[in-house]
Amino acid sequence: MMDPTQAPHLEVPVSAFMVIPVQIIILICLFLALIFNVTELILFTLFIITLNLGVYTWSRAALNHIKCDLSLNRFRIFPNERLLLDIQVSNYKILPALVKVDLFIPQSLNHSVKGEWVSEEIGLLWYQKTTFSRNLLPHQRGV
Repeated sequence: MMDPTQAPHLEVPVSAFMVIPVQIIILICLFLALIFNVTELILFTLFIITLNLGVYTWSRAALNHIKCDLSLNRFRIFPNERLLLDIQVSNYKILPALVKVDLFIPQSLNHSVKGEWVSEEIGLLWYQKTTFSRNLLPHQRGV
């Protein structure tokens, strides 16, 4: 059963710099550049590592001041009546953020055999709001 007060799962998509094999390749390049004393490669890999730390810091701070609200157009419905689910995501900060919203819709609210994962991804600018809407059609009572 879905609780209308529970917020969906929010996450910030991962950068290519945060993938472990890429970090290992960068560290190997830095190690080889230090051994063979290649100044340009040392500076480039240090720049990439600094960029990696910046991306990591940005991704950790990106969900601060982001608010997510769920709303239904009604709370009491009968079978085969449409229900509108609105997911509103707001960015209350100066920095833009790329946000991914994952929400599980159980089979009692969906016409599929199993439940369904709803996933939306959007970039929000400063102090911007967006709304995702889903039409649901329950086929049984007690939802």
